[in-house]
Amino acid sequence: MSFRVLKTELQSRGVRLPDVPLEGRRGGAGPAEGITLTLNGTVMTVPAYSPYAQESPYRICMQGSLFCLYCRDDLIAPIHIVNNSSFYHGVTSDGQPYAKIALVHGLDCMASTVIQSCHFWGGPLGCRFCAIGLSLSRGLTTRIKTPQQLVEVALAVKDRGISHVLLTSGSSSNGDYEIKHLAACTRAIKQATGLPVQVQCRPPRDLALLNLLKEAGADSLGVHIESLDDEVLKHVAPSKAWIGWAGYRKAWSKAVDLFGRGQVVTFIIIGLGERLSLAYTRLFELVDLGVYPFIVPLRPVPGTPMAGALPPPSVLMKQIYEQVAGILSLYGLFSREIKAGCGRCSACSALPDFEEGN
Repeated sequence: MSFRVLKTELQSRGVRLPDVPLEGRRGGAGPAEGITLTLNGTVMTVPAYSPYAQESPYRICMQGSLFCLYCRDDLIAPIHIVNNSSFYHGVTSDGQPYAKIALVHGLDCMASTVIQSCHFWGGPLGCRFCAIGLSLSRGLTTRIKTPQQLVEVALAVKDRGISHVLLTSGSSSNGDYEIKHLAACTRAIKQATGLPVQVQCRPPRDLALLNLLKEAGADSLGVHIESLDDEVLKHVAPSKAWIGWAGYRKAWSKAVDLFGRGQVVTFIIIGLGERLSLAYTRLFELVDLGVYPFIVPLRPVPGTPMAGALPPPSVLMKQIYEQVAGILSLYGLFSREIKAGCGRCSACSALPDFEEGN
């Protein structure tokens, strides 16, 4: 089994930690409810704490001082568990622990949700897979991260291997408030550190607001539609369905004009019930626009309305990765060229690995 296929398997089925004293990330977004590991140079976040992961044939055990990955009773290989504990040693000048301001995603990305609340979360228009409010309710983060706090953390960790920054936010009703705050945070980090920054945001009603992010120094932009199927979007993300395919297309076009081909990313979650024929048609539209489709399997998070769902089968993910990698190659878009953020990190998706043929 190739490492890219193994990564696909692990991200769909999860991994058990029967007797291993590991504490990964719980709650929140992105690489939630799992651990980050590397295997033969391939970095991956793997579900480990959700109920479905407890049924996985894959498990991690200790052999002496080594962590080893097994499939049932068969040893696959020794692995390295990414331990970012040193990142979190320290507090900001106003007394906030670094871990409440930003986290490490993958190997080298400092990530922060600069506004840990959303106008839609928990209501009828909220995204059913989103866990933005859980971390806040558990006291693991703060609602607003200030530019100064982010600069202090970024300066402290720049010499610890952090090479790029991801800033995201919950949504306000019109997109005005969070984009202005994201711009202020981006400008402060860029001026203090020079690190490349990706900003992720919902399309604002006034697309001219995206200019603020470019002027602040953002290097790439994430505008996430989550599903390419209108009917699925109405069910799982009604506020995004309200914007619609046409609205997102306008936002992506504006973003590509500002940031360039290949520097605009959109998340596409597989496993929400999408019609693949429609998805593939729209994938061609996306990449023709110059937008990189960051394909990820559904990762249900306990405490959300979709907690009881399951990730898509790995055989389906492998098929999709292979086909999308071919489309990207045809249009000359590659994750390795994304300057910052999820595409550059690649821990949550095996698509970049299929691009490279790992």
